[in-house]
Amino acid sequence: MFPTLTITKIDRLEEFINEWAQFYQYNTKHEYDTAFYEAAIQKVKYDEGDITKLFLWKNGTPFSEAKKAYVSSIEDKFKTINAYKVRGFTMEELNTTFPDLSDGIWKIFLLHIIDPLKYPIFDQHVYRAYMYIKHQQQKELPYSRNQIMNIYLEEYVPYINDLFKTETSTLKTHQKLRKLDRALFAFGRFLKSSYGSIFYNQLPGTPPDNESGDIDKLDMVGETDIEDEIDEDTVVFQLPEKIRGRSIHSNVIPTVCNIKNMLDKLVEVNGDVTQLKQWEKRSYYAYKIDKIKDQLLQSNSRERVQIIRNHILQEQPGNLGASCIDIYLVAYVSQSYGPGKSTFFNYIKTSGISDKENTAQAIWQVGKGDGVYLNILHNDGTVRDWGFTKKWVEGS
Repeated sequence: MFPTLTITKIDRLEEFINEWAQFYQYNTKHEYDTAFYEAAIQKVKYDEGDITKLFLWKNGTPFSEAKKAYVSSIEDKFKTINAYKVRGFTMEELNTTFPDLSDGIWKIFLLHIIDPLKYPIFDQHVYRAYMYIKHQQQKELPYSRNQIMNIYLEEYVPYINDLFKTETSTLKTHQKLRKLDRALFAFGRFLKSSYGSIFYNQLPGTPPDNESGDIDKLDMVGETDIEDEIDEDTVVFQLPEKIRGRSIHSNVIPTVCNIKNMLDKLVEVNGDVTQLKQWEKRSYYAYKIDKIKDQLLQSNSRERVQIIRNHILQEQPGNLGASCIDIYLVAYVSQSYGPGKSTFFNYIKTSGISDKENTAQAIWQVGKGDGVYLNILHNDGTVRDWGFTKKWVEGS
């Protein structure tokens, strides 16, 4: 049964919180669930190991070896963190204590761990909901860590602190903040889903006089798995210049053939690779399709996308050819230098990959096209599925 969706207006934040907090769902792939987080975050003093467990909760999945070492360096200073919880701290002190902790979501989470009443939890979904409610805008969290930090400290923290400035009970503040966190997270995830346009279409051309605006309420009748429409929540992180040792500056020039056309032709000729055109064969071999050909031939078009995605994660990046690695190259440039074709073309030239515009066009066309087809990238080349990208980078 499909849901019946009805939009009404909510004039008070409290109503919004009560309505949307009930839709909160955050599933971790380890033992440290939301119940653990909600108990641990209220501690006056952390026990050894608590900080690692809290970061595990935030991560959602077990750590890679690199991330485990990174969090361990924070855990080693848990006594300093406890001292900060008691006496307070300055950002200068924090930066001195944790010199390797760069700006971004994890630094924000450390702030939250130290002083959860002053520094609320924050991520892409919370930001999306905040922009809708506070500014009546459809906006995504930027990729720059410095920008994320500035938005958090200069906009979001003051906004949330102002909402709770009259609350005197520490326990009640914890409870109210957590319920607000749940509501914003659930609403922000919903905005990212295919249903989000229902709400965005309600936005006026100019913001209303009321600073907070009206807050939409959704009544759902029927049974559906909304999670099928929503990307897994994942911390946005800085993409490395190499993907598990595989350079993105060599062997990245493809022939112009996207993976969808190659697969369609492969199915049409019943898997006879000899009947593929030369440019189709380049795509075929770049993805190592021979390893999964039989599986692809027995699947429908939607299933093929998932088979390819799983196959990419199982392969070593060094074994994959230009067409596949170009997806990552497009994502890397979009995050590090900005999205869009002109920025990408400039990077291809200045990085020494090629000074030919038609070569840049080929890389862009194949990398972006295949990335969009596989639901990894957006149309502007930015990452759509951070969950997949994280696994690809970390080899998990």
